[in-house]
Amino acid sequence: MLLLGLAACSSSGHEPSKHASPTAASPSGSAQQGGDLVDPSIYGQSVSGAKTLLNIRGKGDSSPSVPGAGKSGDLVIAVSCSGKGSLKVADKSGRLLLGIATCEGSPGAIYNSRGSFRPDDSALKLTTDAAVAWRIAALQAPHA
Repeated sequence: MLLLGLAACSSSGHEPSKHASPTAASPSGSAQQGGDLVDPSIYGQSVSGAKTLLNIRGKGDSSPSVPGAGKSGDLVIAVSCSGKGSLKVADKSGRLLLGIATCEGSPGAIYNSRGSFRPDDSALKLTTDAAVAWRIAALQAPHA
């Protein structure tokens, strides 16, 4: 079963395109074959003028910086994960940006458009179990 969710901030107006299939960006073609993580930056193709600032993968907790964040526009976070456990993404002040209750099953992509960039968006904090593999993209979208 492929999971696809959207938690959009009402102030941003960014909605995923019906043509933005999360499996289309999987390195091996399908997220259900081999359990590969979905490339979460595929969401950027459905938002006119979006720019990918960060697109990384890893396991367990991480605190990546977001290059170029805070200049202008809206912050959009997209995450794909697999493994046993949950995953939370917060800004550097600790404000929750995105939460995934479980990463079990075939990986899909979860998106959240947070609204205008703030200084605290220059770094993200991913909190998860060591066994959870993840891929995250941070996008800069034109302010709606």
